[in-house]
Amino acid sequence: CPFVLFLLFIVSLYIPPVQDFLRERAISYVSETSGGMEINIRRIDLRFPFNLLARDVKVVQSSDTITLDRINVRIRILSLLHGKIEIQGVTLQGGTIHAFNPVAGMYLEGEVGQFYVRDNEIDLVNETAFFGKAELNNARLRLVLSNEFFDPLPKDTSVVALDWHLLLRSFKLKNVSFDIQIPKDSFQLDTSVKTVTISDAEADLSKQRYCLQKCRAEIASVNYNVGQKKKPDGFDPLHVTLQNMKIEIDSLMNRKEEVQAIIRDFSMDEHSGFHVVSMAGKLYADSSKIDVSSFTLSTPHSQIELEAQIPLNTNKANVPLATCLKAYIGKKDVMHFAADLPLSFKESYPDRPLTIQVNATGDLNAIHISCFSAELPEKISLTGSGELRNVVNDSIRSGNMDLRVNAGNLAFLTGLVSDNPFTVPKNIVVGMKATVNASQYGIALRMKGDGLVNLTAEYNTDTEEYHADLQTEDLLIGHFLPVDSLCTLTASLTAKGRKIDFMSPNAWALLHASITDLRYGQFRFSRIDLYGDLKNTVLTARLTS
Repeated sequence: CPFVLFLLFIVSLYIPPVQDFLRERAISYVSETSGGMEINIRRIDLRFPFNLLARDVKVVQSSDTITLDRINVRIRILSLLHGKIEIQGVTLQGGTIHAFNPVAGMYLEGEVGQFYVRDNEIDLVNETAFFGKAELNNARLRLVLSNEFFDPLPKDTSVVALDWHLLLRSFKLKNVSFDIQIPKDSFQLDTSVKTVTISDAEADLSKQRYCLQKCRAEIASVNYNVGQKKKPDGFDPLHVTLQNMKIEIDSLMNRKEEVQAIIRDFSMDEHSGFHVVSMAGKLYADSSKIDVSSFTLSTPHSQIELEAQIPLNTNKANVPLATCLKAYIGKKDVMHFAADLPLSFKESYPDRPLTIQVNATGDLNAIHISCFSAELPEKISLTGSGELRNVVNDSIRSGNMDLRVNAGNLAFLTGLVSDNPFTVPKNIVVGMKATVNASQYGIALRMKGDGLVNLTAEYNTDTEEYHADLQTEDLLIGHFLPVDSLCTLTASLTAKGRKIDFMSPNAWALLHASITDLRYGQFRFSRIDLYGDLKNTVLTARLTS
């Protein structure tokens, strides 16, 4: 009967001569059908009940080589009769990869200490696969992507859809490093992993749904570098070094354009000294919106809280916009991102927290900013509100923003310029209104304190035409430049034209500057007018007094 024949076949597999014959036939078949691939296996053993052990495996194709010290596969025999492959375990030990090129432009090399999977079941009929446990230990991998990798791929009309459903109960990485290099962009990413544990991962290829229930990670270091030049101090976005990273994710899901994640905790140290004590929050995004809730980020000196729902698709008018941001940023965290600024500024910057708050509601048809505020206590405060309509339509976009600045004491700003000859007077009040109407942008500004300054300006991004009016009244210049003898200035400036590239033959400009009253030491000047005219890259000027 068929069962007896099957049983006799299985028994014959334990006979050494049969094993050697099957090994030679299998190697010969694979080599002939793989286009020049050479496979060598020093020894294959089959142990009861169905434990397949291969030693000293070597696969060579052209200059590419893969070697394995040991492969061990344990299979349940009876499940084969039902069209299922139940694998009790697969173990790979002592693997090396050299110049393996599975995709054009991809170069992979490295070492794998051990990789194993346990309690696996593969149903060939229903296209499902279950893996109870998988683990990768002591691995060092390096991936190099050349220009060829980024070339457009030809369209393949012969692609067959995969409907497999994959389940993984537990997966663990331990002592694994992975490096990626893109030479053409001088890009390099080096990651050193202590441990990563993933629980209940699922991949449904037919629905393009991928998810996991939990992820815990301890990462020793992540080095991100683009280009060669590196800042000696402070945070450099092109050269980021993260250490002592701890990540805890409770849920992660991706289905086509839909992404969902619950970050329970995240902490890390950056080489500039920036330290994240804790970061947590919930994220959901699809084609219509981005939703961030319960987001908090804490450092030893700062705290940020964010609740936001941001619509992305104007066709779905029922998606509202709501944003609430609260930030409390300490001096030490500001200085991590200000390494390039002069030492005099860093020393004079006040050791007080910068507080920021933003509240906005509406949708893509109309965004209402009910509150925008920023304050550095006793130094400067800014408050504002406004509205923006038809955000995504350039031709009918419109809006306005009102801002008020109270500058109590900005003397620390003088530290931005070494050997500075200027000061910033105290108690300056600035009111500003910004507007947008399609391609027309405008601003109206009024500054009071040690004189009066009025500015109105407009610019059209379509025609590149501009117009500006500036007026000063009894402006105490000496309070800004105390080392000079300038006293007060009452003057006006009017400018209009097209194109700010003055070397363009299509650019033109008209300028009129008038000094009504200027006091310089014991001297007093008045009724001075300067006229300027730019046409065809030629500037003419006329001065009257």
